[in-house]
Amino acid sequence: MGARRHEQHQGRHEDLRAVTVLQNIRVIGVDQGADEQADKPGIARTVTVEVTPEQGQKLALAQQAGSLSLTLRSLEGNEDGPLQAVRLSDILLDESPVADDGPRPIVRVRRGTEPIEEVPLRMTATE
Repeated sequence: MGARRHEQHQGRHEDLRAVTVLQNIRVIGVDQGADEQADKPGIARTVTVEVTPEQGQKLALAQQAGSLSLTLRSLEGNEDGPLQAVRLSDILLDESPVADDGPRPIVRVRRGTEPIEEVPLRMTATE
């Protein structure tokens, strides 16, 4: 089981990241409400986990820093190593080759009596 902390700094989504706070802890209870009126099951909002006092402090601090989510894994895939933080920009990187649209436009610059200088036009991200 991993608890993940999602952070967002000053509303910038490129800084959004997920960090594993705890792993391999026991889930001992899940909030389940029975609503006969509802036609689909609800999402559990509360999970009780068995942790040490130090792990409880980590969870409380992570909850103050961002939102927590729970990830359950198979007991067979029991990896105890530290997990790396993942940033939104890491998973959204576009590694496809950039299309070459041919030669770039040239701007001719004249400064006083100096010869004309040809400078390639810088393209913006929207072009």
